[in-house]
Amino acid sequence: MEDCFLNLIDFFEKFDSDNPYMRAAISELQSSMPKELLGTESDWFITWTQAGKR
Repeated sequence: MEDCFLNLIDFFEKFDSDNPYMRAAISELQSSMPKELLGTESDWFITWTQAGKR
């Protein structure tokens, strides 16, 4: 079976913060991520903060 890859942008555009299944999925994704990606010095976080989201 060939791996299929998700586009996270598509996923987050449909994110419903009131949906407990979506919140659980985000929690599982976070648990599986390398810790260095969760730091405030990671490239994606710095980019995100430049967008005025925080």
